[in-house]
Amino acid sequence: MLKAGLDIGNGYVKALVKNPDLDDKARAVDMPSAAAVITNSADVRITEPSAVKAEFEDIYNKLEVSFDSPLIDDKEMRFYVGKRAVRSGKSLQEFNLRESQRSKSETELSAILTLSILAGKALKDYYDTHGSTLPAKDETLTVQAQMAVSLPIAEYKRSKNTVPRNYKAKPHLVRIHNFQNVIRVDIHITEIIVAPEGASAQFAIASKGERFMNALVKKMATDAGISLPEGITVKDIMDAGGIIGIDIGEGTVNFPIYQDMRFNPDTSKTLNKGYGSVMDEAQAQLAQMGRPFDSRKKLTEWIIDAKDKPLMRSRGKEVFQVVEAEINIFTDEVAREFSGVLERNGAFAEVIYVYGGGATSVQDSLYPKLIKMIQKTFGEDAFVPVLYLDSSYSRCLNRDGLYLLVSSDEERSTEDLRGL
Repeated sequence: MLKAGLDIGNGYVKALVKNPDLDDKARAVDMPSAAAVITNSADVRITEPSAVKAEFEDIYNKLEVSFDSPLIDDKEMRFYVGKRAVRSGKSLQEFNLRESQRSKSETELSAILTLSILAGKALKDYYDTHGSTLPAKDETLTVQAQMAVSLPIAEYKRSKNTVPRNYKAKPHLVRIHNFQNVIRVDIHITEIIVAPEGASAQFAIASKGERFMNALVKKMATDAGISLPEGITVKDIMDAGGIIGIDIGEGTVNFPIYQDMRFNPDTSKTLNKGYGSVMDEAQAQLAQMGRPFDSRKKLTEWIIDAKDKPLMRSRGKEVFQVVEAEINIFTDEVAREFSGVLERNGAFAEVIYVYGGGATSVQDSLYPKLIKMIQKTFGEDAFVPVLYLDSSYSRCLNRDGLYLLVSSDEERSTEDLRGL
């Protein structure tokens, strides 16, 4: 039985997967939310034991797969997934941030990524427990899985019952084509929990404890010059029941709202733009300038690489200027949306949390705008803490909250959530 918390983001998949019978702690998966259709596969199979071993060092980002699943139409089509897809040079399937009529959960890409991770984990478990050997040619691996996933708040309201029904209706066969023999993994989803994005992150924050909250309060003082007034303690913030979250993802910004510590789906909302929208606009502009970026995914990966590679960074000034201009436009829109949230729900708000994979990239532009909106709503002297979490860990909060939802106390190691 596999237990999985799967945050299928518009930009990246963040997951924790655990086999309680085998693993001492959950295994983290981090991969771009991308697949590439293989129309002319070289069909190079890995056979050398050392090469097979290397493949398992990050199997999820190296898979070549095909599916027999009610969620994927073409039963013969083969795909690269994750980093292998991005670097393949082939046409990418990624979530269309401009397609507002179709929900993310209804796209085949979501199923491709989900089933690939479960199949990759099942195969890795077999490889590790059978003396670094692969299944025989006529062998089919069968695995049961319980998982939790999240949806943007607006989509959650529409599809929270549809997603479990679709995954549980029939088994899903995944074929893995990396090795000499095609490996078949038969996946049976026995339970699936659906949570709203942002709310699952807030669940993880609530379980972090006082030491974590102290660090957030210190960061607020350093970054925004806001300190706790006399008579207000860190525990007061931890106990606050009126919470507004701002979860900045690739394709959406979710505003989960809590009143009396209970998630309120009626007042929570989604802005159908995210940090990926910034990259989409920047990529389009750079492409017009003749720069070699034909997708937002390639631009995003380039920026990540350029930060650590001086030769790339030296020619990236123009790229960063274009991106910065788009960030300012985006944060103006987020701040306006936040202002509307405050107007409707501000009377109950005690604390604001900002987090998500796009949070740090827009912090310099967004943080002062949020504070300005709070002062405009409550007055210059009002104290409403705005706790801004770094993306290096907050991008995984939805993942961590989802894993908490699907795993029991007995199955959960204290190391599973990196000290959560």
